[in-house]
Amino acid sequence: MDIQRLGMAFLGGYFKEIMMKNFLSSVANFIREEDGATAVEYGILVAAIAAAIIIIVLLVGAAVRNAFQTICNKMTNTACSVT
Repeated sequence: MDIQRLGMAFLGGYFKEIMMKNFLSSVANFIREEDGATAVEYGILVAAIAAAIIIIVLLVGAAVRNAFQTICNKMTNTACSVT
């Protein structure tokens, strides 16, 4: 009976060791994996591009509106309302 208990204790410890190695290996793979980080980086990149496009459209839109306002004023010699 003591030999059986000793054998079971050894096997139990062996399996615990294997399970711990598998767990630590999984944790290491999770830390090394960069898929989540890449997704976050792409999200930040898309947000920055969207912000840049909005700023450019607002700036160019104002310049175009002013250009049409100037053209309209010179053509009619009166104040035009360009919307």
